[in-house]
Amino acid sequence: MSVRFLTLTLHPAVDRVFAAARVTPGAIHEAALLREVPAGKGVNTARSLRGILAKKSARIDAAVWCGAGERAFFVRALKAEKIAARVLPRPVKTRLCVTVLEDGGRETHFKGAMPKPSRAECAALLKGLAHALRGAGGVIAVCGSAPPGTPPRVLSEVLNRLRAAKATLLVDANGPLLSAAGRAGVDGLKGNAREIAAWLGLRGSFSPRNSKHRARLLARLGDSSGKGPRSVLVTLGATGAFLATREGCWLARAPKVAKKLVRSSVGCGDAATAGWMLACAEARAPAQALCRAVAAGSAKVYSADPGDTKGDRFGECLGAICAVRLD
Repeated sequence: MSVRFLTLTLHPAVDRVFAAARVTPGAIHEAALLREVPAGKGVNTARSLRGILAKKSARIDAAVWCGAGERAFFVRALKAEKIAARVLPRPVKTRLCVTVLEDGGRETHFKGAMPKPSRAECAALLKGLAHALRGAGGVIAVCGSAPPGTPPRVLSEVLNRLRAAKATLLVDANGPLLSAAGRAGVDGLKGNAREIAAWLGLRGSFSPRNSKHRARLLARLGDSSGKGPRSVLVTLGATGAFLATREGCWLARAPKVAKKLVRSSVGCGDAATAGWMLACAEARAPAQALCRAVAAGSAKVYSADPGDTKGDRFGECLGAICAVRLD
């Protein structure tokens, strides 16, 4: 496969995953460090995409707006997985995220946040992004949120520059970045049921079975000359996912995975983005694209690593999924 894949993570992290017998608030615990990996939604997506493609040759780049002190860590760790890190450094420390997996399967998460970027940092981001986009084509995915306080105009400019790269542009985001992407005419917009509901101005969560919800979403879709997204993918957790395009709407249920085989749900949404990127590169029809997104997200649960999605598991899940059209 000669297509180039590029992910952009504006709010990356260093993820540490621990195993503990049981977590009790206020207590001291003995925990085993299972792994420390470069993370953030776009990094997880790039790593999952590499795992899905396995031995197939494909260029996968991961652009990260991370702390300068963690630059070597991101470059070294991603290089080991045949992913090129395009580091856009900031003079701050990259946030730390901690996951504790208990023997009974419960997960506890602690997520840090990076500080508000300065005007100079934002200018450096845009300058560095131009370098990261050299030779870009194929499929680009912007994943995750932006650091708190990032100016909306900067987010809009980032999206404008990515659109100019003549690539298929997907955005898996929340908050201000999702709002900006919803107005930017991207090829695909992705979020969970609550995030998409907030974007649509709905209360609670988006329901694909609700005809009024679907109608409101379809009204927000754009075309080649419009400002709205040309497709919207809504992840529904363990239930599956929903895809809306101008061609129609589809719903796909996730295959059942035995509880004893489930290691962690962290990164499942990012893996789903990887499946969607792959489908775009292969020019799959909407129903097929949805199945690949659900299969990738489902395959991720077999690992505690947020970016570890195996190609064989992806294949197994894909064979068990069928997309149903909703009129």
